[in-house]
Amino acid sequence: MFADDCLLYREIRDEYDTRILQADFDSLQRWEQDWSMAFNPSKCEAITFTKKTKPMKGEYKPHSQVLTTVPSAKYPGVHLNNKLSWNNHVDITTKKASQTVNFVRRNFLTCPSHIREQCYKTLVRPQLEYASTVWDNSVKRHGATENAGVEIAGVDRTGGKCRSGKSRSR
Repeated sequence: MFADDCLLYREIRDEYDTRILQADFDSLQRWEQDWSMAFNPSKCEAITFTKKTKPMKGEYKPHSQVLTTVPSAKYPGVHLNNKLSWNNHVDITTKKASQTVNFVRRNFLTCPSHIREQCYKTLVRPQLEYASTVWDNSVKRHGATENAGVEIAGVDRTGGKCRSGKSRSR
């Protein structure tokens, strides 16, 4: 058996905290043996969340293999970045939802509006609403302060046109 979507974290303030986190990895290896589970270190990553210019860096070695440090990671459907910015998550989610709206528009154009609406509610809205507390934040995007909800509203507006049949076919 394998353990998927596991997360091990600790606030790191100094060198001592990095040693404690490594000890946590060592404890996890003992847990693996006890429960006949396995973590694949080559599929594991390390990310440091901070706004500091010079964060405390540690090197973590589960199974004596150094973890790759990454600037961003996806953790069950939410794109996290090391600077605690939601820009990447907003961009990826709106792009995916827009593609799904276009799919519904192309493939259900001739269907009655209640079918298109059901397709939208089933295929598009869940993408927009998953981790929706992210959208409530005002975030700095592309050099201007803009509410991320505006981008989501744009997808929603496009979806509304698709549901009502007022969208153009190309």
